[in-house]
Amino acid sequence: MSQRNARGQVRPSSFLALLPTLLALLTAAPPTAAQKHKDEKHGFEIRIPRDFNVVPINLDEKWVVAKFLYKRALDARKGWENEAPELRVIIFPKFDPKDFAKRKLKKGGKLVALQQLQNPYKNYHDFMQQNFRGSGRGWHVAKESNTKIDELPATYKRIEVNKILQGEEGVSHIIHAWEIDYGDAIYVVHSQVLADHDAKFRRKFMNCAKSFRKILRTESVGTDFGPTTPSDEAKAKAKKSGKALSPKEIFKLRKAQLEKVKAKAIAQLPGHWKHYNKGRFLIVYNGKVDRNFLTKVHKQASKVWDWLEERFAFIGEQKAVGGIIRICNDINEASAYVDTSSKSSYSARTHEIVIWKDRDYGFDQCRSSLNQGICQRWLEDKNPRLWWALPPWLDFGLVYYIGQLELKGHKLESNPDEWDMEVLREMLREHSFKPAKTMFEAEYGKGFGSQKDSVQCIAMVHFLMTKGARVKRYKTVIPKYLQILDRRLRELYAQYDQLFEDVVDSTVKKGKKAEAERKKWVAEWKKKRDAIFKECLKECFGNWSERDWKSFDKNWKKAFKS
Repeated sequence: MSQRNARGQVRPSSFLALLPTLLALLTAAPPTAAQKHKDEKHGFEIRIPRDFNVVPINLDEKWVVAKFLYKRALDARKGWENEAPELRVIIFPKFDPKDFAKRKLKKGGKLVALQQLQNPYKNYHDFMQQNFRGSGRGWHVAKESNTKIDELPATYKRIEVNKILQGEEGVSHIIHAWEIDYGDAIYVVHSQVLADHDAKFRRKFMNCAKSFRKILRTESVGTDFGPTTPSDEAKAKAKKSGKALSPKEIFKLRKAQLEKVKAKAIAQLPGHWKHYNKGRFLIVYNGKVDRNFLTKVHKQASKVWDWLEERFAFIGEQKAVGGIIRICNDINEASAYVDTSSKSSYSARTHEIVIWKDRDYGFDQCRSSLNQGICQRWLEDKNPRLWWALPPWLDFGLVYYIGQLELKGHKLESNPDEWDMEVLREMLREHSFKPAKTMFEAEYGKGFGSQKDSVQCIAMVHFLMTKGARVKRYKTVIPKYLQILDRRLRELYAQYDQLFEDVVDSTVKKGKKAEAERKKWVAEWKKKRDAIFKECLKECFGNWSERDWKSFDKNWKKAFKS
């Protein structure tokens, strides 16, 4: 006979009934043991603890050569922190600072600047100082001792990260680090975990570090200065000859640069990652991400790209080339990938959009990040400065509108989410809106930035992009404003580029006064940039009367009351 337990499962009444299950358990594959990671390029191998997975290295990273992330995030016993334990291998080449600090720039045979390049970290301590700066945390070495790993001199450090700078008490993280003298470089096995879980992982980290082995290295270790791109070289050559590159030539160069970055992305993929090229995008993804999710991502990205081409083709003279979409398994892997050393470059990342599969909320959760990433990638080619120079009302309103684009059948639609709609309904009941003219004139940090301000901008832009687009006066507002802003920014940056050359010249001439000169120049440039917003408003809305503004306020509010 058998009995049913509380969950309705059948409970065998005899040992014989359990025998097949027991045999299956006995013959099942053993749990995954520590895995060996072999890196011939950098000349080492190491055994990674069980349940840690390889994370791709960011395309712009210059110092961290290997990352490993625990299978899931862990919660702190107190507070809000939620993090997955992590392991890294970091390399610091030994060097003479005089060899790396500066490079001479000449113009017409004359020295015009000593340019600071990829100034290497002096050591691991310098790395920690630079990468924890501004993190809101302090840190100190709680324990230090000399040891040997694979017969190589090494130093072990236990580092405690505290919350003092956040106004709290206690240690938030524990870092275990082993600095291994490789000969021509220091290799550091760096591990980090929430302090509450240190006891569980301490031994695993130690065993991992002790497994480090020096093997034949296929490439020399040195600091990568980040060679100029084909586009950079061509622009410099064109500037020297006095002949500007044509949009067609720039498109060809950008295409070549993208292909170069794509090849690097594919070459650096861990074994469990996959890729495929389709249309404008190279999609690289963790093998655990299912095909259905990949299809949704590609379809959404292509539709948003086409939508931008259809509505905003007038922005800039260039043609957008495409990009890379990287789909991580979860938010922890995405965060670990995006996190780069402070002195790494920022060139390949301009080609890449990083999202992850949210297994709680599915595709809806990543849509906004994907949409805004596509928009930024598209503008990076069309007009890279425009994305970063939008006034508050467009920065909140238009960027949000694009983020909310959702594919309904074969058409993209955008609607505020329910949270924002609730705030909007409350404002409608309380009549707490500011005049639209005031919002359009608002500047960053000057009485603008509340939650209600951002929701009002979202609502006004939504009206201009939907129901307002059917009205002759309103349908041209956003395109006209962007065209004016685009033109004015070009004028400003043409002047900016010349002014920058003047500052470089003065920097060499004045020596110690260079920093003061630079600050003065930045302040002057910001004034000119801020003045552009006012000029754009005057040119775009100069013929609007007070009655027109009141009519606009009435119409956009009416659209949300219905």
